[in-house]
Amino acid sequence: MQDYIFVKKQISNIFNDNNGYGNECNGDIEIGAAILEQDLASIKNKIDLAKDVVDFIQIDICDGNFVKSKTYLHSGDMNDAISIKESVPDDVILELDMMTDWLSGVNWTTIIHTIRPHRAVLHYKSINDNKLFELFSLSEFESVSFGLGVGLDDDLERVIERLKRFPFAYAQIMGIEKIGYGGQNQSPKLVPVLQAISRYCTNLPLCVDGGVKLENVRTIQSAGAVRFAIGSGLFFASDLKQRAREFRRVLNCK
Repeated sequence: MQDYIFVKKQISNIFNDNNGYGNECNGDIEIGAAILEQDLASIKNKIDLAKDVVDFIQIDICDGNFVKSKTYLHSGDMNDAISIKESVPDDVILELDMMTDWLSGVNWTTIIHTIRPHRAVLHYKSINDNKLFELFSLSEFESVSFGLGVGLDDDLERVIERLKRFPFAYAQIMGIEKIGYGGQNQSPKLVPVLQAISRYCTNLPLCVDGGVKLENVRTIQSAGAVRFAIGSGLFFASDLKQRAREFRRVLNCK
């Protein structure tokens, strides 16, 4: 309850009760498979399971620094990484969720340059404005749509300032509190944070990553999300393809 009150206080500092009515972005609903694995073979296996029933594939890259967990590519080693892009069909969007410390000295731009994803998430607390200016000025990344990753305890005023200052194509709100780990339940902080960003950024597509399940996805959608990065909610199902169809039915999309 105290955490919820803290989030509500942040929101009240930004908005009054009459300031907007939620996300008015009417973009297409997207269902994605969030893949958090430590080796390339496991990543490719999950891509193969999900590629025919999702709109995007999100590969989580955790460096053991910004988050405690480590995944494939956690050190920036690009051995065989190009094969990730080759494993994803042309009609499926490839996204990298960069849960990495951009100030650690590791050249994380190499991963984006090598894999050439359609989209990449840069987390609010993992990067500073100077590095963002550098990234957005690189012509080699003109074809990459960058999203701002937002943690549930991030300073919402500063998050919104950054969304306004830089040309982010979308925002990705973490639905869980311990990012970098799968199988968690949705945090009660999610909906008020999502509503706050949705209310201000009315034309910015919002994605939720973490804790997305059949029983809560409609609530998340109603709070402003149009994209859903789903990990255990898909991969723990006995029939992944049927589960994807169930998500689409609940979200009222094809």
